[in-house]
Amino acid sequence: MRSPTSRLLVSMTVVFLALPAVFFPAGARAERGASTAKEREKAIRLARELEVEPFGQKARDARRWLALWTVKVPDYRFQFCPEALGGTVAARQRIRTEILAQTSYSSLAFVLENPGQAGAPLDVHRAGVLGALRAYEVIVAKEPGTRSPLLDDLVAKRDAGEIDAHLAETVKACPVRKE
Repeated sequence: MRSPTSRLLVSMTVVFLALPAVFFPAGARAERGASTAKEREKAIRLARELEVEPFGQKARDARRWLALWTVKVPDYRFQFCPEALGGTVAARQRIRTEILAQTSYSSLAFVLENPGQAGAPLDVHRAGVLGALRAYEVIVAKEPGTRSPLLDDLVAKRDAGEIDAHLAETVKACPVRKE
């Protein structure tokens, strides 16, 4: 049986990911038109700010803007793949929702900065995981009690130059994106 904290994290993750879909159904993408250069610049800036200040004064607003924007724009697809982190479902459920979300935001920033690599899942997921690890390290420095064995293991793999080998296996579990 899951602990109350674990159930809460799962619920928060589901709500975080499902809410934009409720407010912006599939037709909303087509109605609003392609993203603008100014919006793409803002998305990159917000994603990078969240990596270094995951609990900054405007972090909540930044996450909200990114979540809604990725649902509204028709020219970029939002793929959430916690499986890229590896570990068991139970281990991933114990990770803060901010870190899970950061994997997607950092992936998005990478795609916006490197549009030619959008079709390279390993590169995209590497960017997401590395961005999430940067945010994780900031969080742990401020709140040591929030350590995650799964993320600590990923930090060690990153530092040992083994992250690509890890991701080559874990991204196989990510759902294949359908256009």
